[in-house]
Amino acid sequence: MRCNSANLLKQAAQAIPAKRDHGAYAFMLGEMADHIRMVRAGTATLDEFADLYMIRPEGTSPPATVQEPAK
Repeated sequence: MRCNSANLLKQAAQAIPAKRDHGAYAFMLGEMADHIRMVRAGTATLDEFADLYMIRPEGTSPPATVQEPAK
């Protein structure tokens, strides 16, 4: 199922009562939503996002990019 992950995270952040948010989860969910929007807008790369949120196994690097042949 497709969903707007940035909006999903933003709504989840707003659903956490401030008095019960002992680990700053609401803030971090909002930040992740903003970072997803940055990737969509092209101001951050998917590789940067993957590094920031430790999506790849630790100690690995992003795959090498393939250069387009000169025309």
